[in-house]
Amino acid sequence: MSRTHHALHVVASLTSCLLLSACDQQTAPSASDHQPVVKTNANSALPSQNNSRDIRPAIKLVISKMLAGTYAENCSYYKGNELEGLAKGESISLGADGSIKSSRGSVNYVTALSSEFGVLIDRQRTQLASKFDLKDPVNGGRTYLLGVATLDGTLSGATLTNDTQPSGSVGIGCAGPTPAAFTTNVWAEVMPHVNFAKVSTACITIKGESKGKLEIEASNSTLVIGQEKYTANDKRLNENISVSDDGNNPGISYTFPNQSGGSYTLSTNLDGNFESLLILKDGDMVSCSKS
Repeated sequence: MSRTHHALHVVASLTSCLLLSACDQQTAPSASDHQPVVKTNANSALPSQNNSRDIRPAIKLVISKMLAGTYAENCSYYKGNELEGLAKGESISLGADGSIKSSRGSVNYVTALSSEFGVLIDRQRTQLASKFDLKDPVNGGRTYLLGVATLDGTLSGATLTNDTQPSGSVGIGCAGPTPAAFTTNVWAEVMPHVNFAKVSTACITIKGESKGKLEIEASNSTLVIGQEKYTANDKRLNENISVSDDGNNPGISYTFPNQSGGSYTLSTNLDGNFESLLILKDGDMVSCSKS
């Protein structure tokens, strides 16, 4: 195996190890730690493109635009978890509209139902990890798994696994361009969809200890948390955005650094209204919800 193919295999392994590790929304780490993952149940409803109050399709498009490109370098075939061989002349094409095209399957990951849908961007280390686990809306079984990763700014790759074949899981992995995510102002793309009047929240630690109240509001791409204000002009080295298609808890979660050296994870419901705020700093976790 050539050095480049070996490096691509490392990216695929990174996708498998980082992106497949589950991380509950309730205990989400800071954006510098792990890939965002939102678990959903098998009976979730597909996001409605016609529901003007459902922000999930718009946020999914923000993410798909950040990862769009044609990955066509040093491709390899996979069968199950095993490397099957080189795939000369192949490619994985990711459209800004969420379309995926490859010889091992084609699907739109924006309009499909997903059990996990998220991306982590670490600009400080030029690393990116993403996972899009698509599922059958009837039985909840996996249909496709897409992962896009960048390793230390030196190599980017995409892997696509097709689980719809009677013969078993087949996949393809290719190296390609550095995603536009690193130069995208994610806040400016996401926060216009998040608007809610000032809410008073009660904050507690994981042990149930009260941490008082905190007022939070969002409008015109500005988020105010207590005395702190966050806007699209702020520099963010780490960001973590995920979308939940869970029928019981649909919405989005957005993790970003806060002004005290920790991180906030803002969660909204499907229409962009406040759901909860998670505060992480020095290993301590505080959860704030409407009081």
